[in-house]
Amino acid sequence: MSFKCVTGCTRCCEDPACPLELTVLDIARLLRHLRSPGSTFYDTYCTVLWNQIPQTRWFVPAVGLAFPCRCLDAGRCRVYDVRPLRCRLFPEHLLTRRDALAQDYANQGYRCFEDGTASGEPCIAKELAALLGREEAENRMTAAYFGNGARAVELAQDTFAAILGGVRTLPPGERAAALRCRCTEAIDLSHRRAVESLYRERVVALAASPVSP
Repeated sequence: MSFKCVTGCTRCCEDPACPLELTVLDIARLLRHLRSPGSTFYDTYCTVLWNQIPQTRWFVPAVGLAFPCRCLDAGRCRVYDVRPLRCRLFPEHLLTRRDALAQDYANQGYRCFEDGTASGEPCIAKELAALLGREEAENRMTAAYFGNGARAVELAQDTFAAILGGVRTLPPGERAAALRCRCTEAIDLSHRRAVESLYRERVVALAASPVSP
């Protein structure tokens, strides 16, 4: 499996349709690299993402990077050596998929995804498998630390149907971002603010007593 980034392309760092979740260890690595207090790090780089559980009306909150990513500097990543796992895995893990998620990216103008080639090199495949295993373990740790599942929200059927109808006529390149934005806005504001406050506190606590990256 191999692919080549296009010099100067920052689409995966800026696309509001496909923002990036952070694991607890991603946060710990970034805090150490940036030497930033937890509150400053959260306010500068983070946001709460409301991610849809596929084929449902349920949305689960998670700490993620605010897009366009604040780690970009003149089109280059300032934290490349400690970039989050999702960054390290993109787009190779999508090239192994044949589901709707892979198709969503294929339609969003990602040149690395569209032009990449799957060569099946054993060393790269082994490295990818190791990273995917790491991601799974870190995701479990993160869900437990932030209690993501306990704060999930189900949108009313009529609300969700209206949102889907409203984005259906948009161009493919705009549809995913609009769907994410409108579904997030449909979630009760007081609940969103409560989750944001709690997650900020958890990031600050993580900075004070960091886990081992």
